[in-house]
Amino acid sequence: MKFIAVIYNYTLMYYEKILKILYYILLITLLYFIYKISIFFIEILVIYFLTIFFSIILKPIVDWLEKKYKLSTNFSSLIIIFLFFGIVITLFTILIPSLYYTLTEFAKTLQENLVALNNSLINIVNKYLSFLEVDIQSEQIIKNILNQINQNIPKITEKI
Repeated sequence: MKFIAVIYNYTLMYYEKILKILYYILLITLLYFIYKISIFFIEILVIYFLTIFFSIILKPIVDWLEKKYKLSTNFSSLIIIFLFFGIVITLFTILIPSLYYTLTEFAKTLQENLVALNNSLINIVNKYLSFLEVDIQSEQIIKNILNQINQNIPKITEKI
């Protein structure tokens, strides 16, 4: 009888541990599903938060235009929206070509630096490691790096 009581106590103790483990597994699974769902809906949430943010910021400006120039709320809002989009479009027409030019200059500078690095690596190999007869294909590695950078510059600019 005592033996059965001991086994029952051990079983109960392990049962509680198993329940805790299952609880944590279910909690982690639930958090994972919430994370995956939030990634799906994040764009919609960003739009709502931006709308709320802009409405909070623009309300005092619309009220000021209403009082100062005796304009209607709709017309004041329309003026501010046109002004905002005009500024955004102007900035994008200035910034994107400048950014593209800067990235291409960066790629050229990086190419020159990688060629200099390649030359110094070849000198080091020739000077100090020539007795090992190791064939390092650093030129091919640098060409691959430069090709990847040159292929990604239009993609980066397009995403921006």
